[in-house]
Amino acid sequence: LARKNEVSKVFDEYLAYFERISGRRVITLHSDGGGEYIGLEEKLKTLGITLDVTPPYSSETNGIAERTNRSILMLVRVFLYQSGITKTSWTETLQMAERILNGRPRRGNSKSPWEVITGSPDDLKNMYPFGCLAIAHAPKQDVGIGRDKLDVPTVQGIILRCERSGKHLIQLFDGRKRWTKDIVVQEETFPLRQQQASMTPEVAEAIEYAKSREYLNPTSTNTDSSSEDDLEVPVQKQQVKETVNIPRQIRSRATDQVKLSCMRTIPEPETIEEALAGPHAQYWEEAIADELESLSKFQTWTLVDRPKDKQVLGSKFVFKVKTNQSGEPLKFKVRLVARGFQQNHFTDVYSPTVSFDSIRVILSIAAQRNYDIQQMDVSTAYLNGELNEEIYMEMPPGNQTTGKVCKLNRGLYGLKQSGKIWYEKLRNDLQRKGFYATTADPCVFVKDNIYVLVYVDDFLLVGNKKDVQQAKAQLREMYKMKDLGEAREYLGIEISRDKTTSTVKLGQPKYIQKILEEYKMDESKPVSTPMAKDYVSTEKSGRQEDHPYRELIGALLYISTRTRPDITYAVRLLATKSQRFNNEDWQAGKRILRYLRGTINMTLVFTPCQEQEEIAMFVDASWASPRDRKSVTGAIIYLYGNPIAYISKKQTIIAITELGVPELPTKVFTDNTACLTWSTDPEKPLPKHIDIQYQYARQQRDLSNCQFLYIPTQQQVADILTKALETTKFNEHRTKLKVTD
Repeated sequence: LARKNEVSKVFDEYLAYFERISGRRVITLHSDGGGEYIGLEEKLKTLGITLDVTPPYSSETNGIAERTNRSILMLVRVFLYQSGITKTSWTETLQMAERILNGRPRRGNSKSPWEVITGSPDDLKNMYPFGCLAIAHAPKQDVGIGRDKLDVPTVQGIILRCERSGKHLIQLFDGRKRWTKDIVVQEETFPLRQQQASMTPEVAEAIEYAKSREYLNPTSTNTDSSSEDDLEVPVQKQQVKETVNIPRQIRSRATDQVKLSCMRTIPEPETIEEALAGPHAQYWEEAIADELESLSKFQTWTLVDRPKDKQVLGSKFVFKVKTNQSGEPLKFKVRLVARGFQQNHFTDVYSPTVSFDSIRVILSIAAQRNYDIQQMDVSTAYLNGELNEEIYMEMPPGNQTTGKVCKLNRGLYGLKQSGKIWYEKLRNDLQRKGFYATTADPCVFVKDNIYVLVYVDDFLLVGNKKDVQQAKAQLREMYKMKDLGEAREYLGIEISRDKTTSTVKLGQPKYIQKILEEYKMDESKPVSTPMAKDYVSTEKSGRQEDHPYRELIGALLYISTRTRPDITYAVRLLATKSQRFNNEDWQAGKRILRYLRGTINMTLVFTPCQEQEEIAMFVDASWASPRDRKSVTGAIIYLYGNPIAYISKKQTIIAITELGVPELPTKVFTDNTACLTWSTDPEKPLPKHIDIQYQYARQQRDLSNCQFLYIPTQQQVADILTKALETTKFNEHRTKLKVTD
């Protein structure tokens, strides 16, 4: 049951089922006085069933039901621990325990409860250990379109249910569930089994209880009666019915699933009722108290009478378990949020965040000047912003007062305006401390030689050690801050720093590994380039519903735009097919994953420039692509010899000087002699299709701010952004992009 008010409907269904399989009528219903059963009185009278209610606070008078509930609960705990499955699968666990308890004879009785009711014994020969490894036959559509005879025609999962009809419910390692009859089982293999170190006292008690009842003893046949109500449970079978050579991919994925399962050992509740009823209620209570204390400290709302002509938004608690890099829990976090999606009336809600081009610019400066890179986090950032609008919200769950609602005074997570008012508050406070927001990026704040980069409540401070410490002190004066020390991971980007060589490395190995596992490519064969040189995308559309193509492209874009310019061209090309992709495009996307698997540890490396300081830009274009005869433009901008911006489509130049970079001479390298002629020869007329705004290039050349230089095609690094290259040339340009191990 999802809710107790469903008892009436479910009771009707169960009563009809029971009377059909038993051929008997129910005369009396025993109950402990629960309200859900009291509501059945009228219905029971019409059915001729007597409701027998036990006296209050005397559960011993309903001993058979209480005893059976305990037996079921203990067995469920054992199954969950033995299998390693998370508590979200408790429904299937309960159903498996129910069949075992009903299918085994009671002690001192040769018949099982199922046989007593139906007249025929329950055949338990098709029962398998809950959570053990199962390999099932896979129809062609489950393996993929175009399967040939050499593909493995199986899918792998774990046993969840065994039906009397011979069907089995298995959960595949990609999360899907399916019923099957064609199955081979490894009964001693539990892919999701957790280590004994994670055993809770409740689980230990359940295992001891199960052992004492011989539930886990594979050889015991003792039928000595110790209690009339004790129930025996069939042991988990230890003999493998058939020897199977499990494919290497299946074995490795099972091992990876163990790691993922261990990271999810603490479930995150959806509601406050679920949190306070679970095994970690104490920790959630403390987290809720901390959140409410913070809200009270900021005087986030004022309690008022419920307005009659104003919208009142809902509220809810969001529960989160924060973990370290190994997946071990660090903190139970609770956040009260407003249901902002219910808002009907709002004005300007835009809130900027720092761009990754800006992050690369500042980190290139850090490498050049050997600056410190420190990280800080604002606690309850949105609560610092003051609301200027009249917004009402329901009181927090579990704290409601009849007729009262919250009139919000400050920005609350979930409100559409919260991000904007927090940014405005931050900008004004930093300006009073002498920081100014750059025009190129409003989330990069500069003061002398200190840079503060802001992404909502995540701060990156770059500068010499003394200036960084002063900036930290100023931030602590304004807000409640958490000092995270030297930056290790910022917005999902791992930052590795070597002060001795003044080197900064940016990588995403954890995220890439996650994507590889999600798309079942973590055991794929690596390739040397992200796209085949002869790849041509066609306009032919295919069965788009068969593949999560758009999701894959989104994940690859997140990688390419952050730290991997070497896959930018391939991802851009495949992104153009998001609306009309076919199987060829899907296979091309998987090839990028194979390339990433072989280069998962490669990083974008920033090093100090030993030569004259300059900004260099490499521009190239592939003329008339085979598919649509349109050209592809690629451009890379280097600052101090480090790639800070790159595109593969059209030219967009960021105003680097406005990010605090000194005005340095800019060199633009191209292998197009016609472009060089137009830019250097004042007598050469520009073609009509070139807009007047590009006269700016000549003006900068005349002011000696910019040089246009020729570079041979073989040395044009921007070539990697305009077309698919063969391996040797690709590796050469990738090194120039400073993407290395």
